[in-house]
Amino acid sequence: MNNIRIYKVLAGFLVAQSVFTATAFAATRAEADNAAVASISEHRLAVSGIDHVGINVPDVNAASAFFEKLLGAHVVSDMNPGKITDAWKDKFRWHRSSEIQRIVMMQLQDGTKIELFQYAGPEISRSLPHEDDAAATHIALRTTDVSHSLAVLKAMRLRVLNDPITLPDGETWFYFLTPWGSQIELVFMPDKAATAQTGASARADVSLPLAQRLIDTHFKIWNDTDPAARRTQFDAVYAPDLTVADYAGIASGFEDVNQLIGRVQTQHPGFAFTPDPVTWNHGFGRVTWGYGPSDKPNAVRGEDIFTIKNGKIESFRVFLNN
Repeated sequence: MNNIRIYKVLAGFLVAQSVFTATAFAATRAEADNAAVASISEHRLAVSGIDHVGINVPDVNAASAFFEKLLGAHVVSDMNPGKITDAWKDKFRWHRSSEIQRIVMMQLQDGTKIELFQYAGPEISRSLPHEDDAAATHIALRTTDVSHSLAVLKAMRLRVLNDPITLPDGETWFYFLTPWGSQIELVFMPDKAATAQTGASARADVSLPLAQRLIDTHFKIWNDTDPAARRTQFDAVYAPDLTVADYAGIASGFEDVNQLIGRVQTQHPGFAFTPDPVTWNHGFGRVTWGYGPSDKPNAVRGEDIFTIKNGKIESFRVFLNN
């Protein structure tokens, strides 16, 4: 999916000149679009939701590091589209003296994406718009813990614009600024937060990218032969009440699971897990894997059925297939 997006963006930039000069094609396309609109009883786009939001930033590296640290976002695409034609710049209201240096797409745990653009040019304004200026924007993100989020922002010495405001229905919100001045709102929705704390609803509301990312880190932990080093990664991936059940028994909690990993590695020195892609179905994840030495990585085949709660792996059930 990420490659498809990159190809689309590159195609848009690199063939822009030909698009603007192909008037015959444009006329034909316009006729087709008009016919399509006329055939729709209600003039409404076929839109299901927001895919991503875009932000101009002065330094993509600093901005992506900021969102990774603060939000746990990760980079899904990173590109430099190269030289842009004046026709494209005019169409999209660029300064002709400007060039785009980087475009980085980042994804949050729930699949929400933020696209970062870095431009360079002598005419670019470094002044931020006033909140009441036309086209001024902000991003609103959901939080499940207002007090914790506020403490994190203050510890990072970020500017918080207002104390949290709670509405009669329990909705709470406040704003803060990124280091480069973009405005972000954090919103707490009591109904959503309650759902995120309860059984099957919480486990069902998981994106496949989140499940895949957690599983990737999970197998890195199980392949790490250093008990202390792998233990430092537990908090980011596993729920505190983690349980792992295999044929030898059940391990509960971080210390028991860490000891279980050590026993498995002692019994099979030189073996490593090689996982296949994750599948997810209404609250339950499944990942098949191979386990063996480097010259025979599928000496053992098995699969894990797992659950995720509040963004972390809650339980595993281990099955051997041979």
